[in-house]
Amino acid sequence: MAESNASKLANNILTDGKFDATDVVGTLSGFTSTGIDDNATSTAITIDSSNRVGIGDTSPDAMLSIKGNTDDGATPTIRLKDQTDAREAFISNQSGDLILATSNSGDDTIDSALTIYTSEMIFKTAGQNRITLDSVGNLKVSRAGAAFNVNSTHQLVDSLANSYSLMLSNKSVSPASQYMFEIGFKSASPDNSSAKFIEANDTTTTRFRVNSDGNVYNHDGTYGTISDERIKQDIIDASSQWEDIKNIRVRKYKKKDDVLQYGEENAPTEIGVISQELETVSPGLIEGQKPNSSQAELHEDFAGENPQNVKYVKYSILYMKSIKALQEAMERIETLEAKVTALENA
Repeated sequence: MAESNASKLANNILTDGKFDATDVVGTLSGFTSTGIDDNATSTAITIDSSNRVGIGDTSPDAMLSIKGNTDDGATPTIRLKDQTDAREAFISNQSGDLILATSNSGDDTIDSALTIYTSEMIFKTAGQNRITLDSVGNLKVSRAGAAFNVNSTHQLVDSLANSYSLMLSNKSVSPASQYMFEIGFKSASPDNSSAKFIEANDTTTTRFRVNSDGNVYNHDGTYGTISDERIKQDIIDASSQWEDIKNIRVRKYKKKDDVLQYGEENAPTEIGVISQELETVSPGLIEGQKPNSSQAELHEDFAGENPQNVKYVKYSILYMKSIKALQEAMERIETLEAKVTALENA
């Protein structure tokens, strides 16, 4: 009876005490496997001496390196499918551009994606580009044409009474010195009516505008504040404003920043009040705010580690004080007119 291959192998190992190339078992044919191999016809997966793994890459230079067979986005490097192959997510590297995408059709048609190109980054939903971050840092939402451009076409589904295209919320518990929003020309000072900080338009006309010179305009010429009686209490007549208004000094002056920009001769002359002078008459009309960088250049009090506040005037309250003083003047005029009439008829 012929000795089996297994017996030969066992006897050889027992004879010389080792397993080497002379210990031949035989030849296997028709071998199949569901494991990690390709029937030994080529390298399937490489694991090098540094434990780096290469799939399709025989010289991995990362802990995991996966090399695709082609250089097009239609042949993903990594594909994640559902059980029915109807939906998938995939990662592709197309000429150095990274595509992270989902498809609901199972045919690599991109429905939603994050695509990182060498020049820009694009977010896509429902087959349409929604957000683009371009090569110079402009963020475009739904459309092009601005550094940050939001084009909202949907109502928000939430508990708010109104819907917003853009909402900024600061949830800090102590936002004492934080800024919610800043608009600025960082490389120029237009100071004119052509450049705009803000412009609000509808399909008919411009409704509101803030020019680069700080002037504010609106279509109907109205500016208001909430003044409903139902949100107020302790309502009484204001006291006399006669002496306050009489003692206010109205001045003409030029602003230092205008002089710096236009020169002393060309800087515009304005009319108004001086905070320090008004403060001696009506302190409640003055408030202080931390100086900004441009104001710090105008006076030494606004520079250094502990700068003094810049003093502002509450002009809206000053206007109301003036109305009260005007009413008092009208009463005095009417009283004098009555006396004059009585004397004329005596």
